[in-house]
Amino acid sequence: IDSLLEYNYCMYQNDNYINKWFYAFIINMEYVNDSMTNIYIKTDVFQTWQFDLIFKQSFIEREMINVSDDIPGANLIPDNIQTGEYIVNADAEFDDLKPAYIIAYSGNTYNGDPISQSTNNYNGIDSSIVFILCNNTAAYRTCLSIINDIDNAGDKILTCFAVPRLAVKDKLAELEIDEPGVTTYVVYAMTSSYMQSVVTKTLSSRPSSINGYTPRNKKVLQYPFLYLGFNPQNGSQNIYRYENFANGTPIFKLISEINPNPSVYFIPQNYRGQLGDSIPDSCTLNGYPTLSYKNDVFNSWLAQNSNIINIEKEQKNFNFIYNQGQVATGVVGDTVGALTSLSNPSSWGQIGQNVSSLMNRPLESYGLKANYEYDIAKMNAQIEAQKLVPDKVALNSSNATLLGYQLLHKDIFCRYSIKSQFAQRIDKYFDMYGYQTNTLKTPNLNNRPTWNYVKTIGANIEAFIPQSDLSEIISLFDNGITLWHNTSKFLDYSQNNR
Repeated sequence: IDSLLEYNYCMYQNDNYINKWFYAFIINMEYVNDSMTNIYIKTDVFQTWQFDLIFKQSFIEREMINVSDDIPGANLIPDNIQTGEYIVNADAEFDDLKPAYIIAYSGNTYNGDPISQSTNNYNGIDSSIVFILCNNTAAYRTCLSIINDIDNAGDKILTCFAVPRLAVKDKLAELEIDEPGVTTYVVYAMTSSYMQSVVTKTLSSRPSSINGYTPRNKKVLQYPFLYLGFNPQNGSQNIYRYENFANGTPIFKLISEINPNPSVYFIPQNYRGQLGDSIPDSCTLNGYPTLSYKNDVFNSWLAQNSNIINIEKEQKNFNFIYNQGQVATGVVGDTVGALTSLSNPSSWGQIGQNVSSLMNRPLESYGLKANYEYDIAKMNAQIEAQKLVPDKVALNSSNATLLGYQLLHKDIFCRYSIKSQFAQRIDKYFDMYGYQTNTLKTPNLNNRPTWNYVKTIGANIEAFIPQSDLSEIISLFDNGITLWHNTSKFLDYSQNNR
């Protein structure tokens, strides 16, 4: 038996009947005596009958695809492989997301210039309010000075808010042309229809490596091993697959409305078979707040009521002078009446009445003066009382995180991938077992130079051979089988199999 221990395989022929060679595995050896050993063999059914097998279309669970077809996105069936923790490989910057400030103004004039409050349209949204656009985002405090400069600010300023610069990009460009090098705020009353020009951003195409590792199997260069992630500080998160973009190059169109608390929409282009805008796959960025400012209630009230107050004062003064004139006229009349009655004995009875009326004239004059002073004091008291009314404060919204904490990052798109350690392990796994296929087709048995792996579910194979052997062959394929094409490289997975 010692001289037979190195053998594990044999071939034999029943040459008295047929010239067919049979191949078999030696599965056991039994010592009988020094001159005899019992050998137990089991037929190698595939090697024995492989040229008699007829492979029909079967449900292929896993196999190796043609090397020429192995490109990212060619096989999208999930493999359910552990990916480990994702890391950020790169990011994309968007400069047009910086804020621009706008004042919603309902007045008819600004700095003495008339403003038409007609129905306007801003980026497709109708509005009957004029927006005052400020072209410098570096000094918001200066924006507040504009609020203070607007007459009747308490009633005419509706709100102050921020929008992304891309929403008003063309108008800002006009301001920069009109005022080159200006570092302070310049306002522009947007009183006509305005539609922003198309803003697009092309991101970097799919890379050829993952975290410094270049895989042999190109499925490692697609989701879930590599993808583009949208992770804004405020807004909707989303995952974009490079293989769903035309040529693997992500392109996005950016749009935003001009209104308080705007949303920036990122619309992928030529994505998932769509030509142009892929609206269902859009994502949004929020966090542009309405801004805090103070309305001077007293000055606003005074500006609105000063004309009325002045007219009332003039009316009180006129009435006082007029009534005082009437009193003076009455004094003269009473004096003339008394003298006339004195010279006429028949009218002496009127002397007392005339004298009494004459004596009441100073009291009447004093009463008129006192009432006039009380009316003026009452109006002044009303003004003083209005001064005590606290200023109205418009506080910002709760979405101020982006601006308030300087978290408005431009790199909201990031390329995520698995770590190189996991990429190498997954690449080797694909080397051994191919890709998850899950399709009905004829299996690939010899499209790789060194080995092929095939796993079926209920393989459809025909052959005029013993049915027990055929059932075993079908079971081999259903359990997963590796077919080696070169005996000198048997079980050597370090070989180039592409």
